[in-house]
Amino acid sequence: MRAAAPGSSVADNENIVAKPDDLKKKYASAATLRTKKVDEIRELLAIPPDPNDEEAVEFIAEWLETGQVSVRAELKAKAQRLLREWQSIHMTCVEIQCELDRLGEAGRPLSLVKKQR
Repeated sequence: MRAAAPGSSVADNENIVAKPDDLKKKYASAATLRTKKVDEIRELLAIPPDPNDEEAVEFIAEWLETGQVSVRAELKAKAQRLLREWQSIHMTCVEIQCELDRLGEAGRPLSLVKKQR
């Protein structure tokens, strides 16, 4: 059994030091959720699959900012909710990627290593 650092529990210490494999799993889960949100956005606004995920998110953000009056309030509210959810999930992915970067390239998901080359 490991001794806890002064002022913390063993569980706290284990949560601080994340293993690359655990981070990869968290990233994969968050990335899957992020993709599902983009799919919901595409379906809601009938966005074709041609634009990539970032372009689809930019489209919905721009669409919401233009404030088209012909859009039903409930549709606009749902679009705003989906955009907020996507942004939250995206930030989680960014935070996990930052932690993986801190741990070094060996800890990064393969898909992210390929994008950086």
